[in-house]
Amino acid sequence: MEGSRGANLKIPVFSGKQGDYVVWWKRFKAYGACVGFDKCMSETKDPELPANHAVELNPARDEDKLRLGAVRRNNLAMSAFTMAFDTPETMSFVDEGSTDKWPNGLSCEVVKALNREFNPRDAMSALEFRSALRTVSMSPKENPKTLFIQLR
Repeated sequence: MEGSRGANLKIPVFSGKQGDYVVWWKRFKAYGACVGFDKCMSETKDPELPANHAVELNPARDEDKLRLGAVRRNNLAMSAFTMAFDTPETMSFVDEGSTDKWPNGLSCEVVKALNREFNPRDAMSALEFRSALRTVSMSPKENPKTLFIQLR
């Protein structure tokens, strides 16, 4: 059963457009939960990952079993990111995940790069949000929920 986990799911593909990010990210996280790499969907490196990809791990040792699981999750996440990005611009996020210690990439680094681009949390972003908020208008018949969709 473990091998078929998420076998019928398609990896959500990201267009690279700001307006598509929120929906894509939710779908991608749901995919990760089904396939088993949801622990890798944050900006924080999985604490069970070894220091680098070249560390020799022994599956007979309990501590190494945890590390092997973390490596597997990271590899699944990096593979999914690679398949989710189909333009040179979006594929650059996979490249940003590569480090000397992890040449195939760390998923947490990809998440950081995505958040920097599409979900920034700095003062300039707050100003840009306020500026965008000023341009939004609603007619009396519109649903207020659409206000938030317009801001994306």
